[in-house]
Amino acid sequence: MVKCQFSLQTKLIIFVVLLLLIVILLIGATFIIMLQEIVEEQIGKQALSIATTVALMPEIRQAFKSDKPWQTIQPLVEPIRQRVGAEFIVVGNQDGNRYSHPKPDRIGRKMVGGEGID
Repeated sequence: MVKCQFSLQTKLIIFVVLLLLIVILLIGATFIIMLQEIVEEQIGKQALSIATTVALMPEIRQAFKSDKPWQTIQPLVEPIRQRVGAEFIVVGNQDGNRYSHPKPDRIGRKMVGGEGID
């Protein structure tokens, strides 16, 4: 039976290489986590900005005074959603009624938690 013995120099080189790989992996993982957090924060800020802009549109505010607000709101909001690349923009009133949704069959129904996830 042949025993494979490494010299001290070889053992040290292997140890240093493994240590460097571990450090590089840790730095890479930290970088990826930080990048994900930054991207998530930016997406959240963009979503809030879009929501604020839509909520402040005079046409939207005026539509809430009509009997059928969705007839005005949906045609205004859907092109905005498509232009900004959002998965969904849902407009509703304080009672939780939807007046705009990317799935038109949901307009007029009550909003529920996790809107847009399914």
